[in-house]
Amino acid sequence: MAGRAGDGAGDLADDRALLGRTSTAERVADVLRTRIAEGRFAPGVRLSEDGIGGALGVSRNTLREAFRLLTHERLLVHELNRGVFVRVLTADDVADIHRVRRLVECAVVRGLGRGPFALDGLAAAVAEGEAPQAPTTGTASPRPTSTSTAHSSPSRAAPVPTN
Repeated sequence: MAGRAGDGAGDLADDRALLGRTSTAERVADVLRTRIAEGRFAPGVRLSEDGIGGALGVSRNTLREAFRLLTHERLLVHELNRGVFVRVLTADDVADIHRVRRLVECAVVRGLGRGPFALDGLAAAVAEGEAPQAPTTGTASPRPTSTSTAHSSPSRAAPVPTN
């Protein structure tokens, strides 16, 4: 439906190519979102404007806009006169995450159809996941310990059908 003269909508089609562009703040938010999801910024950690802005080479205003975007997504929490912190998940948040995962993952499994499926590494992956983790003595653990990464590792992905 074409826009009427004077309503400003008539020449919007010329600006369609601009919709694919993202702002610097959105790109900074993407970097921070990825770092949070990977567990590089632990829950409850205060994010330093000076440290992050300096490391990424962006202005304070750009960084604050990125923080605002991530706060709106509920990944960060802004505390007045204290700063911005990585949000700590509550028990209800974790329960919601698992409810959604169950819906999505069960739908994927149903969508796989009938086998045969390549299940060679499945038993080993289950045994590794059920094995108690040995206490560490200052060395990095080979297994994911972050709640954000423990269940999303590609090595733990569902088997792919061989059909």
